[in-house]
Amino acid sequence: GAAIHLGPSISTAPGLRGSSPATPGITHGAPTELQLVVRTPPVPDASVLAHGRIGVGLFVGDAEIRGRARLQWTLRRGELARVAFVARGVGEDFTVVGPDVREVTRTGDMVQVELQGPVASVVALEATWSQRTPPGEATVVPPVFELQDASRTDASFELGRDGDVDVVPELPGWRQVAAVQLPAWG
Repeated sequence: GAAIHLGPSISTAPGLRGSSPATPGITHGAPTELQLVVRTPPVPDASVLAHGRIGVGLFVGDAEIRGRARLQWTLRRGELARVAFVARGVGEDFTVVGPDVREVTRTGDMVQVELQGPVASVVALEATWSQRTPPGEATVVPPVFELQDASRTDASFELGRDGDVDVVPELPGWRQVAAVQLPAWG
């Protein structure tokens, strides 16, 4: 279905801008026009059927939080020459590597990965990042990853700590699983 987004915009057409008597032609406060835009989400390529897997690990230390994610597209049908995913809440030193990676481009939260060539089996990427541990008692929001071109995605999250840092997870809707019950990495 179509998604409906409300977005403010200020019209630049003459006579449609709000103005103040003190500064004619300058808009103050809220936008003077509100546009309703209907955007149709992109249609996935029907020739590609991929199952996604995301494994995220955070290690909280006294000075920094180190993160690692394994992102995987297992192709059941078709092939991919590039993959894309959203990586929200990762550090500025975010890096992506993998055996098939030619080039990685990050624009905001969107990451595009150009592969060495079309892949018809498994695309496996490993991402790493770090950020400073906030001082005192703080809430840290785990990063969010969303794979594009995956018909469904399974996810897991692992949390570790060292030093004197106490970590208390608050993950509504998640369930605890013992480490021995988790599938092997890779």
